[in-house]
Amino acid sequence: MYQYTCDSKYCATCSCWSGERKICDHFDSRLEVSSPMSTGKCMNQKSGAWQQTRQANGGCSAFEKWGGVVLNPLDEGLRRVRRLKGRFG
Repeated sequence: MYQYTCDSKYCATCSCWSGERKICDHFDSRLEVSSPMSTGKCMNQKSGAWQQTRQANGGCSAFEKWGGVVLNPLDEGLRRVRRLKGRFG
């Protein structure tokens, strides 16, 4: 398995990449693919690679961060706590 951090700009961390990936830590800050050579189609119409098969370690200028990963896990944790406090506080 190969891991990418939330701040890296590779196809694996792009919302438009259709390859298989999963969150691999409880902070939602890293994701995992079976290999950097894992493939998926680019589904971003703004990209020059639209509908082409791309490797997880590929990239382009039309990158859009995948919502499954959190850029700053500490900030996200604080937001969750504040939401809960608002409901029960």
